[in-house]
Amino acid sequence: MTGQVYIAAAYCRLSRDDGGLESVSIETQKKIIADYCKSNGIMIYDYYCDDGFTGTNFDRPHFQKMIRDIEEKKVNTVIVKDLSRMGRDSAEVSNWVDKRFFECGIRFIALGDNIDSGIAEYDSFYFAVRNVFNEMYPLDCSKKTKMALTTRAKNGQFVGSKAPYGYKKSETDKHILEIDENVSDNVKLIFKLASENNYGFNKIARVLSEIRIPTPKEYAEKKENPSCDWNLTSVKKILEDEVYIGNLTYGRRHKVSFKSKKIIKQSKDKWIVTENTHPAIISREEWEKAHNNLKSRKRTRQCGEQSIFAGLVYCDTCGYALSLSPSKTQDDFYCCNTYKKKGKNRCSIHYIKYSDLCDIVLKDIQKQIKLFTKDENKYAELLKSRIEENSSETIDKALEFVKKAESEIEKTDTIITKLYEDRVTGKLPEETFTMILTKQNAKKVELYKELAKAKEKYERAKESQKNIEYFLDIIRSVKKVTLSAELLNSLIDRIEISDKYVVDGKTRQDVKIKYKFIYTQLL
Repeated sequence: MTGQVYIAAAYCRLSRDDGGLESVSIETQKKIIADYCKSNGIMIYDYYCDDGFTGTNFDRPHFQKMIRDIEEKKVNTVIVKDLSRMGRDSAEVSNWVDKRFFECGIRFIALGDNIDSGIAEYDSFYFAVRNVFNEMYPLDCSKKTKMALTTRAKNGQFVGSKAPYGYKKSETDKHILEIDENVSDNVKLIFKLASENNYGFNKIARVLSEIRIPTPKEYAEKKENPSCDWNLTSVKKILEDEVYIGNLTYGRRHKVSFKSKKIIKQSKDKWIVTENTHPAIISREEWEKAHNNLKSRKRTRQCGEQSIFAGLVYCDTCGYALSLSPSKTQDDFYCCNTYKKKGKNRCSIHYIKYSDLCDIVLKDIQKQIKLFTKDENKYAELLKSRIEENSSETIDKALEFVKKAESEIEKTDTIITKLYEDRVTGKLPEETFTMILTKQNAKKVELYKELAKAKEKYERAKESQKNIEYFLDIIRSVKKVTLSAELLNSLIDRIEISDKYVVDGKTRQDVKIKYKFIYTQLL
């Protein structure tokens, strides 16, 4: 090291999981690094501080700025208070320190762990061990946090970071919800518009915007000049939340893993629902009425009649809804909303007569009932086979993949354990140990990702087969096929309309009916 001038990037990180502890605060980290550099003749080029960023993700603004400065050769040393400040993903940390930093000629120092890649006594084995321990911390925290939240949810305690719109956290206990009298009337208005006026999400949003009610976000942030721009999503979120009838629901969604930001929906059987945990804003009767109206709501047509396809008909090109338009000379017709509002440069018309759509859908439903009546068991098997044909994984295949991934993870863990044993006994050189360990950790990370995907596919396929019986029950209950909004909303998820095209001189148009519960096109 003699004669070498070291110019350091002082990297500091504080995660929300650290709980604001003084021992790991940004200022404390900076002071420790500054004192060390002063005592050892190292010049600090800059401080790179990521405050409030998790150690399992390296997409941090100041970390990335530091990497750019390394690539531009502005620094030749990276100093952290301890290895955990660098990150808590062992494979990624190893990739940076033992590979990328090494290739760039960067000296790496973790003060609290006595790690210094610039000295002859640098122990890569010790580094690897500390690295693995650092990864275990967020995994352990994640498990403990999930267990604590689950227990509290089962006990009827509120565990969200922010109270739902219309409520506030109790000043004496943050796990108890109290009615926020400032905006509870707004919640009542939303449910009233849905239950008594039979308004849909969009129309309710327009009403709230017109009467200048701040959105939930604007109210929470206490904006002085709110836009009051409500949308379908914000209204739907309120109308679908059982919190307003006094119930708490936990576990609707969950993260794939503690390393991933991806959040997936969970099936209802995994939800934790605790009833009567806090004062209700809406009565059960009004809740049920609002939901029944939303399920079978009929959109009023300009001609004075009513559309039974409200919320079901979509363009197969742009994905947006088709709107019903009146005609003075012929039947009313559907056309693409994008085309209607933004012109042919954005999409085409996707024109279809209302009466034609009724005929197509009626015939299709009649066909399903005929097949069912002829042979119920055969029809059920037909549904199952078509689900399997259209699924990326069948239940058996998905389950097989889950077991395979779990087996591979066990093998990887065995290899890692053997690596440590060989290193301790001197059978494996340090360089070889570090190289193989890094590869195995990276492999393990990928296996966990594949496992999460496989489990998701398995649950989805399992759910599809379970819902077949529900679909059959609806078909079974239909005595006489009369098209209505209630029947269509019970059976159909969406109807996709193609633009017209010509084949062998004949004009054709595709109408894809996607039935609920089985998530596949039957025809």
